[in-house]
Amino acid sequence: MTNIQNSENSHERIQEQELSQNAKKIGSDALENKDKRIELLESELSKYRGDAFSFSDLSKEAKINYYNFGEIGYSNLITTNFNKTDTIPTFKVTWNSEVKNSQLKEEQGRLVTWLKLRLKLDTLAVKKCEIIRASCFEPLLPSGIN
Repeated sequence: MTNIQNSENSHERIQEQELSQNAKKIGSDALENKDKRIELLESELSKYRGDAFSFSDLSKEAKINYYNFGEIGYSNLITTNFNKTDTIPTFKVTWNSEVKNSQLKEEQGRLVTWLKLRLKLDTLAVKKCEIIRASCFEPLLPSGIN
């Protein structure tokens, strides 16, 4: 009888160990999946915060590819039509004054295509600033106000 009880106890211990190992494996897998999900969500969130890329690196690449730049800027523009609010990655570009309008249109089209590809975005805006000397990010004040 003792041998039978020992055998049953041994079998129960093996089953408990297997169950414990399975539970640990399931818990480990669930934790790994949770970590991957958090990483994915953080990546998605960083796109909306605007920190999914290095602006410094991007601007250096842009200057190499588009040597007619005078200035480039970036921000997330929040817009609303009062039914829906949207955040649009927006670039403001000042082109050198020597660039002809026909060339400017082509360059700006290439810039939009490159930025969408480089940043893996389907929507972004590129605004052209007209004045090379003044920053297009400074507010325009009425004359007489300093």
